[in-house]
Amino acid sequence: MLSNAGKVFQEGIGTLKHMKAQIVLEDEAVPKFHKARQVPYALRPKVENELHILENEGILSKVDWSEWATPIVPVVKGNGSVRICGDFKVTINPVLKAEQYPLPRIDDIFAALGQGKRFSKIDLAQAYLQMEMDETSKKYLTINTTKGLYQYNRLVFGIASAPAIWQKAMEQVLQGIPNTQCYLDDIVITGINDDDHLANLEKVLKRLEDFGLRANKAKCEFFQDTIEYCGHKIDKDGLHKCKDKIDAVLQAPPPQNVTQLRSFLGLLPLKLACDASPYGIGAVLSHRVADGTERPIAFASRSLNAAERNYAQIDREALSLVWGVKKFNQYLYGKHFTLLTDHKPLVSIFNPTKGVPAMAAAPLNIKALFSMGMLTDFPGCRYNRHRRKTPKNS
Repeated sequence: MLSNAGKVFQEGIGTLKHMKAQIVLEDEAVPKFHKARQVPYALRPKVENELHILENEGILSKVDWSEWATPIVPVVKGNGSVRICGDFKVTINPVLKAEQYPLPRIDDIFAALGQGKRFSKIDLAQAYLQMEMDETSKKYLTINTTKGLYQYNRLVFGIASAPAIWQKAMEQVLQGIPNTQCYLDDIVITGINDDDHLANLEKVLKRLEDFGLRANKAKCEFFQDTIEYCGHKIDKDGLHKCKDKIDAVLQAPPPQNVTQLRSFLGLLPLKLACDASPYGIGAVLSHRVADGTERPIAFASRSLNAAERNYAQIDREALSLVWGVKKFNQYLYGKHFTLLTDHKPLVSIFNPTKGVPAMAAAPLNIKALFSMGMLTDFPGCRYNRHRRKTPKNS
């Protein structure tokens, strides 16, 4: 069966047929042109190489002029290569007429898979980039680099309406195929028995091939008794929580009083204040009780090692945030909480409508800040600019 779907599992980026993405801005939107941010000399060859690759694959096209220009933030990946991200929150996102198409509810997805015995999961390769942009929309997706201006020819991460546009397209691609659900770049297929499952899987692969889409075979799973999907484990017996989420509760320290019990049950709003000095970092975990007062739950601090003392202050402040969240992970995991810092450059970096400061795009700072990818486990986290000092002797 998989051998008949060779085109779906080919290397490279596919091209979605019959549909193109369109970006629509508010009528009063004023074009914004941002200068290219400086890229550190050690990182510049990797950035230029990535631009060359994207241009050869047709993802980017060189342009000489544009009313719109979005600065880039180069992100160093774990394998040493660079991902180029457009900082669209300073250009089109604030004036974008976002696509109003709801993402599927998790409950609906699981209900549709309820009769399944075994399950297959297909991972679409670099999902958004497989969708071409409407010709009139490309001008809004111009990025400014040290090599000049480039336009995106494909839908790109960072655009506020990209998830809705992609989800709408995928539901049209897969419509009518039973026991099949898609959430952004992951497709799950099942059936009431293996024959039914196989028939549905063949339909999905044929549909993907007909629409020119490609999947990452290394990340796909076929006819599994159990799969993990959207943070849950699915098998023939139903829906279960993933073990790591259960362990987070089981390994939490037992509450010692009523206040800790209420905190453990998630009945009060949580705040985590973090701070850094040239010699140490500290954090205070607190919550707001019924009368509006704030009560501390726990304090933590440690000295910086010799290498960390040489960090720039923004890196020490970022380190304090990462360390503080990890330190109190058992309290914070899966909860909405407010993360407080008095370091204004970090507040600007995390602000949803402000650009990343130029100095923060340096590789040392980016390495420290993007190590905070673990914060995506806390979707309710909000960054607060209220000034709050951690006791130095705690």
